[in-house]
Amino acid sequence: MSVLFNSGVTHNARKVRQVAGNAVAHGLPYEVAMTAMTSEPALVFGGEARRVAPGAPADLVIWNGDPLDVNAVADLVLSKGVPDPMTSRQTQLLERYFPENAGLGRAYIRR
Repeated sequence: MSVLFNSGVTHNARKVRQVAGNAVAHGLPYEVAMTAMTSEPALVFGGEARRVAPGAPADLVIWNGDPLDVNAVADLVLSKGVPDPMTSRQTQLLERYFPENAGLGRAYIRR
């Protein structure tokens, strides 16, 4: 049996980790949830199972905590062995308009 997670609509794809975390909180084994977000979609849609092994394509995400914790963020993303720059228009705007010492509330403090 295959388990996959669906966010319902594409603009909610960012919530898949939260959905998986909720499933684990309600009894789904952690390993099943992680596989449902990594190897299982690749297999279902005709790709190769993702694995960390010599010679395997290096698609890897390094997290600063548990990937199923909504407070965790990706520290490093490798796609086919190439590091992702981890910048976007949103991160550039954040740096421009919300400097670290802007005297704003906790929600605006960069980690």
